[in-house]
Amino acid sequence: MSTPFLAEDSHLSLIAPSLSRRINNLSKTANKFDHVMTFFVTVMSEFGYKAACLYNERAESWSDDFSLVWNSWKSPRNKFYEIKFILGHRKQAQCKLIGIPMGDWIILNLMARGASKKCNTRSMTVHVDKHINLCLKELGKFWHMKELGLNFKNKLLAPLHGEMMMEIGVAGPCLLGLPLEIKFLIADMLDKQSRSSLAQICPQIIKVDRSSTVGSTVEPTVTLLPTRRLLSRPKPRPRLMEALRRSRKRPASIFN
Repeated sequence: MSTPFLAEDSHLSLIAPSLSRRINNLSKTANKFDHVMTFFVTVMSEFGYKAACLYNERAESWSDDFSLVWNSWKSPRNKFYEIKFILGHRKQAQCKLIGIPMGDWIILNLMARGASKKCNTRSMTVHVDKHINLCLKELGKFWHMKELGLNFKNKLLAPLHGEMMMEIGVAGPCLLGLPLEIKFLIADMLDKQSRSSLAQICPQIIKVDRSSTVGSTVEPTVTLLPTRRLLSRPKPRPRLMEALRRSRKRPASIFN
């Protein structure tokens, strides 16, 4: 088998080099939560987010000493993990990952910081025993990492990243990150039902008229963008409808 390239491709005894380097820096007393948090740190770094403690502001460079992360990610008073990240090529995009162990589970909260702190916080739970095995090491430490990595990216990392990019004015790899003109073009090609669904997840594509609702309890009226004429149902023509009515009243001809 070939060596896995991404951390989420690790399985059984085959571990990606990026994840293996970080695992080897853990102490011998590291528990299962330390291992799963190391996996999430690796996934974040592959996505472009690096731990803030690795950045040297004076030299404007990044350190490769991963022990700085392990020494600062959990305070002695609190038993939960807290790691701050910075997007490598855009310093204004910052976020924080918080992991709270609860029995065999861990609760993850990924929230924005800095200029994009208005973004919504994303959360998910992980059954650690399903993915980390420290009892029978001959069977491999990491199990079902593909599932864990995709859930983390789809539920936490990718949505928050797209929202932060939109907040700082950078086009992101999602619908919300597209320019407003392209959103209008997309909405213009949808039917009424599809545009109604789109309006629920992307309110920038609808126009809300609040002037008529000032001082009243009436809900604001929502007007969707106009659709193309090709998608609208054509109106019936009066002459054509009258001709159809007359044709129905005529008796059927009888042929000998």
